[in-house]
Amino acid sequence: MVSLLILSISIMGVARLFIFSNQHSLSGNKELVAASLIQEIREKILSETFDDIPSIFDGVDTNYDENIPVPCQAWAAHLAAQLGQDGRGRIEILEPGEEAAILDRMVGVVITISWPERGETNDLVMRFALSKVGQ
Repeated sequence: MVSLLILSISIMGVARLFIFSNQHSLSGNKELVAASLIQEIREKILSETFDDIPSIFDGVDTNYDENIPVPCQAWAAHLAAQLGQDGRGRIEILEPGEEAAILDRMVGVVITISWPERGETNDLVMRFALSKVGQ
């Protein structure tokens, strides 16, 4: 009888451990998806002409459909499909003078992906700078 009690407690402990590890796997998966989405839009930004980057990408927010320019629409659709309707992507372009590290002939880019998970909002942020070369 005691051995059955110990066995049942052990099985319940293993089941709880499985649930716990499964939740952490799902959490890691969403972070990996967010990193992939950041890289996707980063590549799109890098494919545009330097002078066009601020006018195309500054202020993009996937929570507002009317604010999503054509070059970002596929990315916004991927974000909604992979992180759900509560997933959010934002892009901010920093001009010279907005931050000390952004000098003349440069722009800073801040990409933020947010998603809800277990009652909290998680953010993954990428920051990088681009400089204009030549004329």
